Amino acid sequence: MLFEIIDSFKAGTISAETAAQITDVARAIIDSAKVENQFIQLTGTNGSGFIPVIGEQIKDQKQIELAVISK
Repeated sequence: MLFEIIDSFKAGTISAETAAQITDVARAIIDSAKVENQFIQLTGTNGSGFIPVIGEQIKDQKQIELAVISK
């Protein structure tokens, strides 16, 4: 989706302000996911619920990577 926004901006179909706002929202989501991942790694829990986890409690980094990749 972000690449579509870049293309739309290049084509002139969305304004620079709109593109910047969308980019800010995407950045906030990515930053939140990074913090959630750190929380999971540090606490050994399934997190706060920001990133849905299916199955049992995550116990190691490999399980975290598999949970994120499978989404």
